[in-house]
Amino acid sequence: MTATATASSSAAPTTHQFPPKPPSKAKTVTLHSFVTPSGNIRCTDEVGGLLSCLVDKTDFPTPERPRDCAEDWAEGEISFSPPRTTLGSCRGDPPPAALHPDAPTFEYGTVNQLKGGVRCLSEEQGLTCWTPGTGHGFFVSRSVFAVF
Repeated sequence: MTATATASSSAAPTTHQFPPKPPSKAKTVTLHSFVTPSGNIRCTDEVGGLLSCLVDKTDFPTPERPRDCAEDWAEGEISFSPPRTTLGSCRGDPPPAALHPDAPTFEYGTVNQLKGGVRCLSEEQGLTCWTPGTGHGFFVSRSVFAVF
């Protein structure tokens, strides 16, 4: 399926293939924590197949802090537990992806195989993570967040 996601009404649409078709010669790695080459997105896989990503700077709208959130609000945290993807987290501790400041760089054009069968593809235009069996996943960059 091809989807169009926009960051706001003034942003130009960006078309992406969901789930992506990695290049046939893409290098495959297993990184349990990683940072994208831009340094803007950090991710770590957790127990139970949950992938937690933290987007440092965004140009797309993020959710407002819920009134019932008495803890810290991590507006740029993405939690992916297929088929569910959420943006924003009310938590009393740092997001898991923030706990790995020395995480290795997940180079562009590389596919990462994570726990629970989750795959991620790092590209210059952003990061796509999905579950091959279901096709559920998300795409994120500084300007776009899309769930598929």
